[in-house]
Amino acid sequence: MRRPAALRGVALVGAALLAGCSTAPAPLPLFRPALADRFAEAPASTQEPVAQFWRGFHDAELDRLVAAALVANADLRIAAARLDEARALARVADSQAAPDVAFAASAVRARARDPNGVPVTANGFSAGVDTRWEADLFGAIRGERRAAAADAEASSAQLRAVQVSVAAEVARNYFALRGLQEQLRVAVAALGSQRATFELVNERLSAGRGSGFDADRAEALMHSTAASIPALEASLAHTRYRLAVLSGQAPTALDARLAAPQPLPGIAPTALASIGSPQALLRRRPDIAAAEQQVAAAAARIGVARS
Repeated sequence: MRRPAALRGVALVGAALLAGCSTAPAPLPLFRPALADRFAEAPASTQEPVAQFWRGFHDAELDRLVAAALVANADLRIAAARLDEARALARVADSQAAPDVAFAASAVRARARDPNGVPVTANGFSAGVDTRWEADLFGAIRGERRAAAADAEASSAQLRAVQVSVAAEVARNYFALRGLQEQLRVAVAALGSQRATFELVNERLSAGRGSGFDADRAEALMHSTAASIPALEASLAHTRYRLAVLSGQAPTALDARLAAPQPLPGIAPTALASIGSPQALLRRRPDIAAAEQQVAAAAARIGVARS
C-alpha cells in the first residue's frame, strides 16, 4: 500500500518541478509613440516608397555607381557573412530538436593457418545504428531555436541597414558632384563676365569717364570669383575620389567618366507622394527591426538560462 503512495509523491514532486521551471519571459511591450497619420505638408494619399529609392531620379550613372558600391563595399560583405553565420546557427539549433541517428559499419579480413598449416581466410562484418533524442522537457531547446531565429532576423535587418546606408552615401556624393559642377560652371561664366566688365571700366577710366573706385571694385569682384574656382575644383576632385572608393575602385578611376558636367538629377513631383506614413517609416527602418529582434533573442536566452 505504501508503494502507490510513494509513486504518487514522486509524481507530484515531478509535476511541481516541471511547473516551476521558467521558460522564456513574455516579450516586452513595444514602445509605440503617438504618431500622426501622415507627415506635415504631405498629400492626403501617400504610397510606400520603393526599396531602390535612387532609381526614382532616373539617372543611369547614379544607378551604375550604386550597383557597383553594393557589390564592392566591405561592410556589406561583412554583414552578409554575419547573416550566413546566423542562419547556419539557426539550422544547428533546429537540428537539436530532431533525433540524432548515427550509423557505423566495419569489415575485417584476416588470414591465418589452421593446425595443419593450411591457409585460411576469415571475413568479418559488423554494423550498428545509434539513435539519441533529448526530450525538451524544460523548453531549453525551444528557447535556443527562438533565439537563433531572432538572431538571424536581426542580422538580415542589419544587412538591409548597411545597404541603405551605402546607397544613400553614394547618392549624396553624386548629388554633391553634380552640384559642384554646376557651381563651377556658373563661377567660370561669372569670371568671364567680370573680366569683361573690368576691362570696360578701365577703358571708361582711360577715356576720362568713371572713377578709380569703380575700377577697384570691379577688380576686387573679379579676383574674388577667380579665387573661388580652385576651391570648387578641389572639392569636385575630392567628391570624385569618394565616389570611386565607395564603388571599390582606385580614387582616380572615375575622373574621365564623371568629368563632363551633367544637370543635377531631379525627381518627379508625383514621386514625392511616395513617402509613406510615420508608422510605416518606423516599421520599415532596418535598425529598429534589428533592435526588436535582438530584444526577442535576449528574452529567449533568459528562458534558456532559467531552464
